[in-house]
Amino acid sequence: MSPYGDRDELVAILSALWDEIFATPAVVEKVAGEKLVVKFRYTDFKTALFIDITGDTPRYYWDPEEGTPFDVEMIQTSETSHKFWMEQLNVPMAIATRKVVAKGSVQKALKLLPALKPAFALYPVILERMGREDLLEEKTTKKKKKRRAFRLFGRKGAGSYDLEAIPSFPLPLSESSLQTTPPEQAPEKEPASPTDLLKTMYTIRAFEEHLARAFQEGELPTEAIHLSIGQESVAAGLCMNLRKSDYLNTTHRGHGHIIAKGADLKKMMAELYGKESGLCRGKGGSMHVTDGSIGVLGANGIVGRFNPFRSGQTPR
Repeated sequence: MSPYGDRDELVAILSALWDEIFATPAVVEKVAGEKLVVKFRYTDFKTALFIDITGDTPRYYWDPEEGTPFDVEMIQTSETSHKFWMEQLNVPMAIATRKVVAKGSVQKALKLLPALKPAFALYPVILERMGREDLLEEKTTKKKKKRRAFRLFGRKGAGSYDLEAIPSFPLPLSESSLQTTPPEQAPEKEPASPTDLLKTMYTIRAFEEHLARAFQEGELPTEAIHLSIGQESVAAGLCMNLRKSDYLNTTHRGHGHIIAKGADLKKMMAELYGKESGLCRGKGGSMHVTDGSIGVLGANGIVGRFNPFRSGQTPR
């Protein structure tokens, strides 16, 4: 919930604050020489503040025409901004937990934080001047959230596995393992029709394009997302011809594989949004989404690379 009444009040308060900041020699001297344009996008009021320190005189402006260049973008709510100026926000932690979605030259922007230290004392003064002393009142009661451990196994629908559908490993770890006959497998599956393959490919493409837009808008709780756009035919051709009893362990671009294997689209999308209704209750996310009910063991970020120098071979 925004601490400000509307967009106009947000603009008025922050404009007054930045007027004071740029009139403070201690701040201006510390940012002198830096060449950076920072865009603060406020998602609740659909407005953007640009801070430009590329010229001789630092300046700010609101909602320029679309396409105005910037070096780094900070996507947040007005409440998060208020907590920042009240010194109640751990910026690196906020970025890690996606309370602030940062894009671009983030490290360069973070180096400017020490320069803003004198500005924190100005914010309460501005609030009092604007008649919003109520925002300075500290909350006396805070609800403590009860922490609970997440179990991947044991809860139906939350990463649990259908052991009846997945056969036991064909070579048990025993002395007689070489003489063990693999268990009876599920019957062969009818090949997927061209129409079904095409439909699945279109489904994967639409799914991934939605995620691309959502990530750009800062709506997904992830620092990075690896899409499988352009790889739909591989996923559909391979995974649609697997049996339910076949295991699947995919890599960092595995959304298409999991969809083609038969995962519930709504639950999978909920997982990527970090929701309780997701396949792993929102704990796995894009990189580690799992659906044991159809034999999907999960995804991982391991990418192999051959290094000829370490292996002693001469590169070609």
